[in-house]
Amino acid sequence: MVYLISAAVQIGTEYLLSFYLTLSWGLDDITYLSMLSISTVVMIVSSAVAGPWCDRHGCRTLAVISMLLTAMFAFLYAIADPSMGLWIIVVIMVVAGVSSGIGGTAMTTAIVNNSNEGNEGEAGATQTVMYYLGSIIGVILYVIGYTFGEGSEEAAEAFLSGFQTASMIGIVISLVGTILAVVVPNITPKDEPEKS
Repeated sequence: MVYLISAAVQIGTEYLLSFYLTLSWGLDDITYLSMLSISTVVMIVSSAVAGPWCDRHGCRTLAVISMLLTAMFAFLYAIADPSMGLWIIVVIMVVAGVSSGIGGTAMTTAIVNNSNEGNEGEAGATQTVMYYLGSIIGVILYVIGYTFGEGSEEAAEAFLSGFQTASMIGIVISLVGTILAVVVPNITPKDEPEKS
């Protein structure tokens, strides 16, 4: 469930992000794509660190941190304004990258480690379904939030207001995900079978 919530916030945000950065912030395509690359690079580095951590210590701590960071980047999007300058977008991209890198690794590892012996493939399929279902739910929730925020693609200020309202929905569901991540038992890797 935590993985579904994480995907909902991240994909819901990404669905509106290109409009947000190009219409509300006035970024050209090169600058917009450069901002996105920050998140991608940070995600790759943080997932490389998260994997060994999960193998040694379990997944819950990183899942909780990831959900808190997801709430943080949704909050930063909710308050970000073009008058703040691009530095706030850089910070958001770093936070989103760390959240995605450690969260995706921890939550996927937890799903597979919690599967019965020989059912790891089914666990991987479950993880994929949770990700895509969360993505669909996230897009729907963000579009609803955007609509209630009176967003319009034609007016930059109205779009900013709609995106900020949608981000507030992201904060709420991220905090629900954080609570769920806290109450789930810490899942440690399965014992390696002894070699004969």
